[in-house]
Amino acid sequence: MNFESELYKKSSVPEAVPVDMDKAAESGIEKIDCAVVELNGELFTASNHILALVKLKEKYPDWQQKGVPTKDGFLTTSGRFVDREEAFKIAEQADQLDSDAGDDTRSLESERLH
Repeated sequence: MNFESELYKKSSVPEAVPVDMDKAAESGIEKIDCAVVELNGELFTASNHILALVKLKEKYPDWQQKGVPTKDGFLTTSGRFVDREEAFKIAEQADQLDSDAGDDTRSLESERLH
């Protein structure tokens, strides 16, 4: 299979996504689980977006030359992909924000999570 057909195919969330659905259901509170970079339906997860991009580049070294856009956001403990603004609201409600981060934006950066 060539790179281009591999790149453009849709795929599901990789098995390595660290979401414990039982634990999330027990707590009843949706929380931010990990950072995500999405490329054409495929999710690359890590503790921050830089590491997620590293995983993407390992699998698709030439993705930038193809001009395929990526989206970044977060995966929640209920398995939802959310953008940075919604992630901020979820993290705020779940008391996951580090008060020492000092950023007043309402857009979540993974470095603000504790």
